[in-house]
Amino acid sequence: MSVMADTFPRKLDWGRVVSQTAAVLGRQPALIFGQGIVLGALPSIVNAFTMQERLANPMGMWTSPFYWAQTLGGILFTSFLQAAIYYVVFTALGNRKPTLREAVVTGAKFFLPLFAVNLFYYLAFALGVLLLIVPGVMLGIAWCVAGPALIAERSGITAVFGRSAELTRGHRWSIFGLSVVMVIALLIIEGVLGAIGITRGFNFMAVAATMASPAMVIGAGVVSGLITAIGTTVLATLYAELRELKDGTSGESLAEIFD
Repeated sequence: MSVMADTFPRKLDWGRVVSQTAAVLGRQPALIFGQGIVLGALPSIVNAFTMQERLANPMGMWTSPFYWAQTLGGILFTSFLQAAIYYVVFTALGNRKPTLREAVVTGAKFFLPLFAVNLFYYLAFALGVLLLIVPGVMLGIAWCVAGPALIAERSGITAVFGRSAELTRGHRWSIFGLSVVMVIALLIIEGVLGAIGITRGFNFMAVAATMASPAMVIGAGVVSGLITAIGTTVLATLYAELRELKDGTSGESLAEIFD
């Protein structure tokens, strides 16, 4: 059996990643979605309400210290949210019951290192796509689980990118396909929500530019926060699956890192 596994290694299974994600969301909806709304929606809502003034002077926006401070603040909030949700997912996958207190403590402990990882990831991905679209996208795929690796393996900020590349090697086209499916699903959800008048989309610049009502802006912010929470859960589950494929480690071993 071991020889067969070495000769024909198991490939990444979309269905397993999706089912594990759904299971974690079903077991911990309050912790995941609640944090998504508080830590994910609030910065986006503030950003949307201040967007119209910046759109009146686009060139001034790019040179405004306030704009860049707000942008970095949004990444900080997102990093806190991601670190907290990674804790919830890893603990839930280990069949343990996560707590809000421990999730917040994990967020507070790791949000600055994760902020550095996220900032470097965004800059490298943007530069890669700008210069060479396909290699840039594949670089983003190769490094997509650097954040979960930082929380789970407690390694250095630069080391997690190599670790992510190692874990995703041999599975990157599968991850790309999963990403495409997720984008299509988001577009469908966006269309449904737009049709029933909850939001005009997840693009806050578009929401602000169309002079959406405060209720529409808040609705778009809440939806964005929930989407961020779900996406973070998918990344954590994907990391756990890739780590099991690569190292043979179980969900219980992930939960043990918080002991």
